[in-house]
Amino acid sequence: MSRGNAKSSALQQQAKTERIVRLEVQRRHAKGTLRVIDAMIRDVDDQLLYVAQFKKEWLQHRKELEAARQELLAEELTRRQQFEKHCLHTLHQLACGKNTNLRAKILQPNGGVTDS
Repeated sequence: MSRGNAKSSALQQQAKTERIVRLEVQRRHAKGTLRVIDAMIRDVDDQLLYVAQFKKEWLQHRKELEAARQELLAEELTRRQQFEKHCLHTLHQLACGKNTNLRAKILQPNGGVTDS
């Protein structure tokens, strides 16, 4: 029976050794996979940093463009108000008959425009 026990003991030892070898192979594979994942995470972090910086610059540029647009709109509004004020003033003068020279120019067939 001791021979049977010896064989059984040898088989158990071999099974333990195989299990240890399998675990070591799995550990090495997991370690390699972890390295790859870490590298991928670093790449994604770099890309996210780039995107965040790009977004910050883009938003700043949009803010500057919006400020310029608002400035142009304000200038246009001012010019439009001045033009409307001038038109109202002219209409008022025409209605009151104060500027007969202007009325005569407007009533001319070419609208007071002279060919030069």
